[in-house]
This record gives sequence, structure tokens and C-alpha cells, in this order.
Amino acid sequence: VSSSLLQWMPFFVMCFSTIMAFIVPDSINFLPTLLSGMYVSWLYLRYFQKNPLTGLKGDPSDDFSFPSLFPDAMRPVTDPVANLFDRMLCARSKPSEIALPVTDPTKASRRRERGERVLEERMAADHAADAEAPAHSAED
Repeated sequence: VSSSLLQWMPFFVMCFSTIMAFIVPDSINFLPTLLSGMYVSWLYLRYFQKNPLTGLKGDPSDDFSFPSLFPDAMRPVTDPVANLFDRMLCARSKPSEIALPVTDPTKASRRRERGERVLEERMAADHAADAEAPAHSAED
């Protein structure tokens, strides 16, 4: 099964349930409950569930955004809904700015190496600034 099919599983379940609600007698009564239950479940997981690994509330990753649960052709419809709820429920400026734990060892290694380089550059810059400071004070 391809990952895009699994990624859009909520969309397929919603479509299937909607079609079945009009075919099976008396099941239309359950359709609003099913659709709102799926949406409320996503809202809880996205914004309120506490992650024990990061200590953050919700899942701010782009992979779990509301539009990612639907095919790309539906983005013009789903993006405004997602933006509305982001503004209402979320204090963070952008989900991509928050660092999440990485489970892939190669990505983790690359992040670690990049972090070490940045740290070394900052330490070198601080050391150079410290070396220049006494020279300026000796001239005064």
C-alpha cells in the first residue's frame, strides 16, 4: 500500500461514509457524528495532546497538518480551514520552526553535525571577540 493512500485514509473514510450514508437506510443520522468526530479527533491530536518526548502540546509537524490529510487537489479548500484553526488555536508562529525529535539515524547524524559546526563557529567568533576586547582596552 502506498504511503499517499495511507496518508489520505481519513479522506477516503469520510467519502466512503458519506456515500454509504445515502445508500444504507437510517445511517444518514450518524454521518454528522462520524464526520465531526474525525475532525475533533484531529484537532485534539494536532493542538492539545501532550507529547512526552518533546513536552509540547500537539503535533506541529507539516505531515500532520489538516491539508495533508486530503489529496493535493483539495488544498484550495482545506488550506483556509487549516489557517483559520491555526490562528485560533495555536500560539506558535510556524510549526516548522519547532525542532522535533528525529527517529531516522541519518537525519539525526546530519542534524548533530550541523549543530556541532554552528556551535564551533559561534565559539570561534566569541573567542575572537574576547581576544579583541583586551586589545581595545589596553589602547585606551
